[in-house]
Amino acid sequence: MIPRSSRSPGAKAGTFGVAAALPGSRAHDALGSVKCILPSTRKTIHKEQIMPAYLLAQIRVTNEDVWSHYRAEVGPLAEKFGARYLARGTAVEVLEGSHDGRRLVIFEFPSMESIHTFWNSAEYAKVKALRAGAATLDVWAVSGI
Repeated sequence: MIPRSSRSPGAKAGTFGVAAALPGSRAHDALGSVKCILPSTRKTIHKEQIMPAYLLAQIRVTNEDVWSHYRAEVGPLAEKFGARYLARGTAVEVLEGSHDGRRLVIFEFPSMESIHTFWNSAEYAKVKALRAGAATLDVWAVSGI
């Protein structure tokens, strides 16, 4: 057992100061971190860390006039969901294998959950309708590390 002076105030014997670190307590912060008071040191242990996620799209535009309306709307909307462009229609340099010539777009989102929130939102449904008949797409979501 830790001497009383080494435990956090209010901690029960044998708890090593974590009794006060339950959800909703002052020792539990908004990022899910729990502060544990250990003899002679303080550490923050993260229960869960939110990782970025990426939305990738390969696009073959068949009607540039119609597509331009979608393109003008989708970027600002994605930004409202915390996204930012990493690549948008730039040239693809083949280092190995082949590239089929389609445009490549990559968005970074704060999390996979934010991608799903964006993709399934009523706002995106309206914007997505703008591209009907203007392109064929393959779209993927990938978790970051």
